[in-house]
Formats: sequence, structure tokens, C-alpha cells
Amino acid sequence: MEKKFNVINHISGWIVFIVALTVYTLTLEPTVSLWDCGEFISCAYKLQIPHPPGAPFFVLIGRIFSMFAPSPEYVAFAVNMLSAVASAGAVMFLFWVTVFFARRLLIKDEKDWSWSKIIVILGAGVVGALAGAFADSFWFSAVEGEVYALSAFFTMLILWAMIRWVRAGDSPHADRWLLFISLVVGMVIGVHLLGLLVIPPITLLYFQKKGKLNTFKDFFKAFLIGGALLGFVQYIFIPGIPRLTAYSDLFFVNTLGFPFYTGMFVALLLIALIIAGLIYWTHKRGNRLWNMGALALAMLMLGYGVYALVMIRSYANPPIDMNDPEDPFSLLSYLNREQYGDRPLLKGPYFTSQVVDYKEGAPRYRKNEETGRYEIIGHKIIPVYDKEYFFPRIWSQQEQHVQFYRSFLGLSPNEEPTFIDNMKFFFQWQIGWMYVRYFLWNFTGRQNDIQGFWGIKYGNWQSGITPFDEYHLESPQKLDELPFFQKTNKGRNYFYMLPLLLGILGLLIQFNRRDWDAWIVFALFFMTGLAIVIWLNQTPLQPRERDYSYAGSFLAFAIWVGLGVVALYEIARKYLRREGIHLAIPIVALGILTGPFLMGYWGWDDHSRAHRYTARDFAINYLESCDPNAILFTEGDNDTYPLWYAQEVEGIRTDVRIVNLSLLGVDWYIDFLRRKVNDADPVPINVPRSKYLGSTRDYVRYIPDKRYNQNRAYDLKKVLEFIYSDHSATRASTQSGFAIDYLPVKKVFLNIPREKVIANKIVEPEDTGLVVNRMEWTLPNALLKNHLMTLTIIANNDWERPIHFAVTIRPSSYVGLKDYLQLEGLTYQLVPIKAPSNVPGLMGRVQTSVMYANVTNKFRWGNMDKYNIYLDESHRRMASNHRIQLWRLAEALIMENKKDSALKIIDLAIEKIPDSILLWESFVAQLAADYYKLNQQEKARDIFNIMLDRNQHDFNYYISLQPNAFAEYFSEEFQKTLYTTQFIGQMALMHGDSTIANKANQILLSVDSAIRSRPELTVFFQR
Repeated sequence: MEKKFNVINHISGWIVFIVALTVYTLTLEPTVSLWDCGEFISCAYKLQIPHPPGAPFFVLIGRIFSMFAPSPEYVAFAVNMLSAVASAGAVMFLFWVTVFFARRLLIKDEKDWSWSKIIVILGAGVVGALAGAFADSFWFSAVEGEVYALSAFFTMLILWAMIRWVRAGDSPHADRWLLFISLVVGMVIGVHLLGLLVIPPITLLYFQKKGKLNTFKDFFKAFLIGGALLGFVQYIFIPGIPRLTAYSDLFFVNTLGFPFYTGMFVALLLIALIIAGLIYWTHKRGNRLWNMGALALAMLMLGYGVYALVMIRSYANPPIDMNDPEDPFSLLSYLNREQYGDRPLLKGPYFTSQVVDYKEGAPRYRKNEETGRYEIIGHKIIPVYDKEYFFPRIWSQQEQHVQFYRSFLGLSPNEEPTFIDNMKFFFQWQIGWMYVRYFLWNFTGRQNDIQGFWGIKYGNWQSGITPFDEYHLESPQKLDELPFFQKTNKGRNYFYMLPLLLGILGLLIQFNRRDWDAWIVFALFFMTGLAIVIWLNQTPLQPRERDYSYAGSFLAFAIWVGLGVVALYEIARKYLRREGIHLAIPIVALGILTGPFLMGYWGWDDHSRAHRYTARDFAINYLESCDPNAILFTEGDNDTYPLWYAQEVEGIRTDVRIVNLSLLGVDWYIDFLRRKVNDADPVPINVPRSKYLGSTRDYVRYIPDKRYNQNRAYDLKKVLEFIYSDHSATRASTQSGFAIDYLPVKKVFLNIPREKVIANKIVEPEDTGLVVNRMEWTLPNALLKNHLMTLTIIANNDWERPIHFAVTIRPSSYVGLKDYLQLEGLTYQLVPIKAPSNVPGLMGRVQTSVMYANVTNKFRWGNMDKYNIYLDESHRRMASNHRIQLWRLAEALIMENKKDSALKIIDLAIEKIPDSILLWESFVAQLAADYYKLNQQEKARDIFNIMLDRNQHDFNYYISLQPNAFAEYFSEEFQKTLYTTQFIGQMALMHGDSTIANKANQILLSVDSAIRSRPELTVFFQR
């Protein structure tokens, strides 16, 4: 019967693979997604270099998948399919891993086999595997072109291979599985380092098979050895190989005068000879253990060798060449993620610690092609603090983080935090909010898909059991009573805690019957979950939710969800006193219904990205908002990576040169901008490389220079000459005696060559009369290197090419130029026309003829108007941004008395970004009010009626809250709803629509009456 089981088990695993792959294919994003996906897909398509520490193996496999795309617009789908296939593969291996542990619970010897137990064991595998497949965080990564799906695949592959080694017993060729694992561990380094966290759990399996896992002392010994192996790979092997090759190359080049890379090849040859010698010597001596170690090291090197791709492709200077790792030293920096800085782990500062000194760390070398030598471009700067503490969790000194720490911990402005405060933040926020919350999303349920930083209304976990949720969230949770933004959110998933309870049953039965098996699963659960929390030491206010980092932990818990089927079967068998297939089949069905079916049913609508083209189309809209041969400044991931994809893969607007402000402060990126890329000319940076190399001019502070009149403006070009000068007369001295570059004045100007501006079509013909003779503006109090380079580009460009800024960049990145910006779509063009915006928070003037043509002829809408697609929070934010810009265009057209065009734009905004896809937020009231101005009262009334009904519903909810919960909603949702209602009433009254005006007034009166009836809420209005 065991042989029959093995055949069925093998077939069942592949069936699970097909089911998972079908689901992922149906819910796959057909094009590029937001965040890093555009970067990874572009890199896979052309074998380019993504951000540190890189993912060369993912890039290679992605390139293979992209070759099956019939045309460039299908490349993203092909690379997304890599994630779908990898995720389905991980689910298949998860099935076999769960079956392995379930079999150990029910089968002790040949006599224990029965068809009922086979059904239960395989049913446990199906439930566990599909629970993992439909886990919120894992499913998210399975349908987009990112590294996390392939990393999870390798994690489960390594665990499954170790189980194969365990099951192989003492057969002569069993150890080949260990060598295979070593190879895969080397390969997973080229995907994501998360895949290495499986090393301690498989070490426990090794010791268990060897009969050396019998006590907790044995467990901790084996776990520490596994941790040491992980540490060896992470901190010695990965950086050690490039460090050895780098310093070998330094010696050969700088001391012996050899060409670049000579020392690197010598070092690699020496390593290969040493490993080969170890293999030969240990084999001759008959030392099997050391021979296996040498062979495993060789396999690890072979897998790790995929990083050769990084240097080879970087040397070719591809359009995406992050960190330019074309020599051993830059590769070492790339692998060490030096551009992201350090975070303390066991010892470091609190946010109140003061920097008292700086230490010089290791020198930074960079290849100099002109001299044929490596040159020192700076040193790593290490701050010295007056106070350092053990296990610091509240360590960031960024202003917004310090404010969060103090608010979260209840500290007054000058109060010093204690170790208890530090651990409170660790347990409540880092573990509770940034891990346990994510865990409960996956197995209990999710409140909504809005990113939460802390509190009861955004991104919390929720079960669907109303009394429990009302206690947990301190507010009413009946679905029909919730505010519209919550009740209509597709990210709202109710699992009723059933998968969690199933997992707890599985955990309990495994600890009861096979405790060391349970500890092995727990080790996987811990290493891919809480261990990451400890190691990351995350700061608050993360730019996005980080649940995808812990998907391995959720897969580990899915094993216990599967084993819960075994527990249910055993409980039913005990209390019903029955067994056999008539009991086994209903139990398995119950497990499927309460686990994966429930998770898949609720999760489908917020994980299906079918028909969604918004990320790509929004990227195209940015590019199409630019004039030909433009320079476009962007800043974040979502206004950069999708644009890279559009250019690099689909070949859209390759004449536009994208300048990412987040990267503009590093020398390798400035070097990159000075090269031609695709159809885009080099960026005009006429500054010697030595002026920005390394940490040079990272921070240029304003220090009023008495030689200059601070009340008058000075030529920007002269000011930049001053800053870039190395003369002692243009440098200031610090208290420590260091000479620093500084900004001598804040008021600057640029003279405008009017004829050149007109000849180069920087302004439209109808605007030539508005061109000023001189642009004057005020610089900020300090210039970071990226701001300094922005000014350098503007000055050097001298109106040869159009310069655009994405509308999504931070106001500080406009370096004071906000009054000279002109909205032309999703970008502002820098123009010599002074026109301050009359709308707070918005910049410049609107060039209506250009923007109207861009919006109506070039903009794409991502299928928002054709399918009921799902937009997550990031997509909704970008879609809402489109509405804002369309409203600005409509307002400008009305002011120019172009009413037909204005009406078309408003209709377009309502039609292309419908309420069913993105709820009509407060800004839509502004759009609808313009219908009044265009004598379209019925259209305005239809929208306002719906908005007012929703506002009344939402007010009823807010006013029903207890004071603590009301406080959470008051400052944003309540105030926004109140403002919108008042605005609608005012607009209706102004334009003679008494029906809407009276309705709005009645709502406001009812709110006022309700608030007065609850004195405990009136205090919020008195503030």
C-alpha cells in the first residue's frame, strides 16, 4: 500500500501545482505593477542591473521567460508568469512537505496503512498547500514580476530536498541531496537572501536523522550550528569572495601595475585550486565528512557564480546599471547594500543619543580608467554617540521617526526613553504591528488594504466575528454600518479565524505526537518571521506594508493548517468512535472549506489583477506629458520604475531622459546621466567628476557670506561656481577645523535668452508675451547633493531642452522654483513665466492647450473604465492624482471661457475613473461643482445626491463611536466629510440648486444636533 501511496502522492502534488498555477494565471497582472516590478522586468528583458544587492539569477530566469513573449508588450506578462510558476512550484513542494509531516503523525509502520489514513494524509497536504497558496501575502507576490515568489520557491525546494535526503536513509547516493541543497543555496543568493533562512531548520532535520535531536540541549546545539552556517554564508562567504578578489586586484593593479581584473582572476583561480585540492585530499584520505564539506563549498561557489553576470553586464553600461558594479570594489559595495546605510542590532543609539564625533572607516575605492589605478574616493564615516544601549529598537533620528516614537511611547518633548520604552516599541510595534498583524491578515482576516501606521481604522486585522472585532477595534463593525471607504474596500477579508484555529490544532497535535518535528517547523516559522523582525529593526512610517517579507513564515504556518486535518480526524475518530473513508472524506472536505476555500473566496477580488493596466498606462501618461527630448525629474519608486519599464521594454518615449532625484545624490548615477541612453541625449552636467565624487558636497549649508548683500539676487551660475570651487576663499571652517563648501546666498536669478527660449519651443507661441527677462527665486537653507545637481542641470541646460518635474515629487525638490512651473499633464514644465498657483499645495500655472491635447489624445486609463478592476491603495492614490490634475485643467479652461473643452474634461474624469473603481472622494465635489459653472445642473445634482447620502451614512457611524474611537476618525475622515458636505451646500446655494443646498443643510443640522446630544464629543470641536 505504501507504493500506491507514493504514486498517488506524486500525482497529487502535480495536481496541486496545476490548481495553484491556474489560479495565479487567472489573477495575474497582464503588465507591469508598481514598486520594484518595473525595474526587475526591465532588467530581466535586457539583462540589466537592479538595485543592491541585485538578483542576477532572477534576471537570468526572467530573461528566459521574456523570450516567450510574442512582442514587447507581453514581456511583463511573461516575467509575471515566472512568479506564478515559481509560486505554484512552492505550493507543490509545500504539499509534499506537509504530507511528510502528516505521514509521520499517522504511520509508524507498515501495519498502520489504510485508505482512510491515506486520504487524511493527502488531504492534509492539499489543505496546507492551498492555504499557503491563498495566503494574502504569498498570493500578492505570486502575480507580479518580483523576486519574492522565486525566493519562496527556493525556500520550499531546499526544505523538500532535505526531506528527500531524510527519506533516502543510508543509501549510497543519499548525500547527493545535500550537494544539491548546497548548489541551490548558492543560487538563491542571486534571488533574495530570505532564501537562506531555511538553513537552521534543515540543520535540525540533519541532526534528527542522525539521531542527535533528543533533548532541548541537542535542539539548541543543532540550532546554533545552523545559525553559524547561516552566518558563515551571510557574513563571511557572500562578502568574503568579492572582498578577497577586490583587494587582490588592488594589489595587482596599484602595486604591480597589472591591468584591471588581473588580481580578481588570480584570486578566483586560487580559490578554485584550493577547493579542488581539498576535494582531492579529503577523498584520498577517506574523510567523508570533510570531503562532503569541500564538495558542498564547491557547489555553493558554483551557485554563487551567477553574480559574474552583474559585473559582466555592468561593464557594458546598460541603461539600468544600479551602483555601476563593474569592478570588484563596487561589486562589494553593491552586495553590502552600502547605499542604504547601517542599522544597529545588538548595540547602538536611541533617538535621543547625540553624535559627539565621527570615525573614519574603511576606504572606498573606485576604478579610474584614466590613471589605470584604483583611487580612494572617501571613507566610510561612522558616527560616535554619547550614549549607546543594548538591543536598540528606537534608534532612528529622522525628525518624523522621533515624533512617532514620542507619540507612541507617550514621551514629552524632552523626556529620555528608558529600556522599558525600547522594549515596548519592540513588542507592540515591531512584533505586534509589523509581524503579528500581518500573520493575522493571512489566517484570521483583514480590515482593509489601506496602509496602517498604528490604530484601529487602517490596515488592521479583522476576523468577521462581529463581537470579537468590535472589542478588538473599539468600534461598531457591522458591515452595513461601516463608512463607505471601509465597507466597499475589496481588501476587506473575513476568515472567521478558522484557518488560524485549524493551524493551532495542527501545531498541538504535532507537538503532542512528534515534538521534534514540531520544533523543526517552528524553527522555519521563527527564522522566516520573528528573526527577520529582529534583524530588520524597522523604523516607523515605512513607505509601504512589509508583509511580503514574511511569506516564508506564513507558508510554515500553512503546514500546521494542513496538519489540522489530521487533528480533526483524530478528534472525530475518538469522539464519534468511527473511522474509515466515510469519516476521512468529510473531515478533509471540512478542512478544505474552512481553510483554503474560505481564504480563496474572500481573497479573490483583492488579489485578481486581471485586465489591470494602470501602472503601465500611468507611466505612459507621465512620459506623454513631456515635450520631445525632455529631461524629466522623478523621485519615488512609482513615478520611476514603471517609466523605466515603458521605455526599456515597450520602447515608449525613449527620447525622454528620466532623472531620479533619490539617486541624483550619488556619484555613479551622476556619471550615468552624462552618457547617452536609448534616444535620450546626455544630461548637461558640466562639472568635473572630482567635484561630486564620493561624499564630496553631499550637504551644502547656507552660511550668509558678509561679502554679499543678502537682500539682492545673484546669478545662479556664479553661485554654483562658488560652491564648486576648491579655493580656500570659498570654503568655511567648522568648529572641528574641517573646511566645508557652503551656500553664500539664498536669492538667485537666471537671465533668460528670450529668442533662444522661443526658438527651442520652451514656451507655446501664445505665451511668448509672458516670458520674463530674469527668473528670481529663493533657495532653501541647505542643498543636498541631489538638489545641487538639479540646479547644476538647470543652469547647464541653458534652455536647450525642456525640463519637466513629475507632479508627485516633494515640494522641497523643486528647489524654490514653484512659481515658474507650468502644468502640462502629470508633469510641470520649468518655464520662464512667473505664475504662482492660486490653489494652496499646488504649483504654477496650467498650459491649457498643451495639457488638453495630452489628456484627450495621449493619456491612457488602464482599463478603469472597461472592467471592474481592483486598485490597491497605491493605484488609487495615482488615479486620484489624475482626478486632481484634470480638475485643475477644467478650472483653467473655465477661466479661459473654453466651456465645451472644460465639460469634456470633467466628463472624462468621471467616466474614465468611475466611482465603482475609485470612490468619489472630496476632490470629486470640486469637479462636480464645475458642472454648475457649465450649466450642467443635473450632472452636478446626480453626483452630489450620491455623495450626500454617503456622507449622512458616514456621519451616523462617526457619531456613534466612543470618544477614543471618535478621536481616530475626527481629524481626517470626519473633518473631510464635514468639509465636503459644507462645500456641496455652498456650491448648490451659489448656483441656485435649492434641493441640494437644503439636503446638505439638513445633514449638517442633524450632525450638529447629534453632537450636542453627546457632550463627551463636543470637546473635539472646542479644540
